[in-house]
Amino acid sequence: MAGQDSPRFPPSFRSMERHTNLWITRQPNKQPRCVSRPGRRVYYGIRDLPRVYNGLGIAILSTPRGVLSDNEARTAKVGGEVLCHVF
Repeated sequence: MAGQDSPRFPPSFRSMERHTNLWITRQPNKQPRCVSRPGRRVYYGIRDLPRVYNGLGIAILSTPRGVLSDNEARTAKVGGEVLCHVF
């Protein structure tokens, strides 16, 4: 065991552990991207609600039932103005 980095794992597990730690510490972009603007309002009906990054992100909507995420709006079966996308 002399000269090895870690006696607990074989070399293949050490490299996998190193790569998974790099993957886990990478942060997604959490800044909202504005969709509706004062000069251009964007409205979607229940059938047209967008899926942000194939369901990994969320869309924030202003609906008659209040401010909802896209999943909550689909469940409530309401459309509205898309304020922003967050991923």
